[in-house]
Amino acid sequence: MLPVEEIQPFHLQGIDDLFNQRIDQSVLRIQISNKSDVIDVVVDIILGSILIGIKWFENQKPHLFRETIKNDGIVNVLYEDVLIKEDTSKKARNIAAISIGRLYESI
Repeated sequence: MLPVEEIQPFHLQGIDDLFNQRIDQSVLRIQISNKSDVIDVVVDIILGSILIGIKWFENQKPHLFRETIKNDGIVNVLYEDVLIKEDTSKKARNIAAISIGRLYESI
């Protein structure tokens, strides 16, 4: 297994497919990375999954994946490891905020 410190953005391409099938716990490990480019890719994958869920299930309120993403700890990771972490890129923080907002809109 590749140590978290050695993960590069290109390593995440395969996870995108897994993530779109179901939220994957490996995203939590990757999210802990200190590399901003890795975190940027991870939050893009998370937002992509949320947006696909919205597209597939347009009329479903609340978002069908919300409980899964919450139970998998993804919402906490987005908040604690991205939104309120000072050394996270502005892009990653914005995407994390959008992701959480889209999950919880129209509650």
